[in-house]
Amino acid sequence: MAILVSCQKELVFEDNQRIGFEALLMNSAQEPLSNVSLEVFAATETELRFDEAVRGIYGTKIAEGRSDGEGKIRILTFNPINANNILASINFKPSGNTVSYARTMVNFVNGLSFADNTYNLGTVVLDTIVPFDLRVSRQRNSTDTLNLSVESNRSRIKLLDNDPVDNPFFNPNRDFSFFSLAPGTEDRQIRVTTIESDTILLNYQLFNNGVTEQGELKINVAETNGTYEFIF
Repeated sequence: MAILVSCQKELVFEDNQRIGFEALLMNSAQEPLSNVSLEVFAATETELRFDEAVRGIYGTKIAEGRSDGEGKIRILTFNPINANNILASINFKPSGNTVSYARTMVNFVNGLSFADNTYNLGTVVLDTIVPFDLRVSRQRNSTDTLNLSVESNRSRIKLLDNDPVDNPFFNPNRDFSFFSLAPGTEDRQIRVTTIESDTILLNYQLFNNGVTEQGELKINVAETNGTYEFIF
C-alpha cells in the first residue's frame, strides 16, 4: 500500500486496485465541452474544504484529466481505501474555450453510483458566466433610507453537493454587497458577474427613525434576461 499525507492525516491507497471517474461535460445548450479539466481530490476527513482566497482545496489530488471532443472523460487512479470524502473540481484549469464557463465542484463523489470500480458523475452542466444588472429606482418613497444587501455567486463556482449531511461551512460560492440610498438619491445601478443558474438574494430595509419596512427577494438570473429593477 502507498501512503500520502492529506489534511494532516494519512491517505492509504490499495496498490492492486484502481478505480475510475467518468463524466459527460456539457453546457446549458446541451453541447459537449472538450478539453475541460477534471481533478479529483480525496481526504480522510468527511468535510473537504475549499479556500476561495487561495483557490485551493484542502485535500490530496489523486487523479486528473481532460474531456475529449465529445465532452466525455474517464480517468483512473489507485483506490484511496480510507477516504471519507472525494471531491471533483471541473474547469479549474484554463481550457481555451471562447465562452467562459463556471468552475464546478462535485462534493462527496463517493456518495454517487459506483459500478465496475467507477464513480459515474453523470452529465455535468457547466453554467455560462453572465453579467447581471440590478437597477434600484426610488419612485414612491421620498423620505426613507434604503439599506440593501445583494448576495450572488460572484466567485463563479457552481457547487453540486451530494453530501447527505448539511454542511453550512462548505459553501464557496456566495458573495455579498451592501449599500444605502439616502433620501434625495433616486437611482443606482449595480452590475455583478455570476453564473446563469444563480439565484440573487436581495435583503432590503427602509429606515426613517426606525425600520418602516423590510423584506427579502429571490431573483432567478435565468428568468430575468440579465436585468432586474427594484422599485420602492
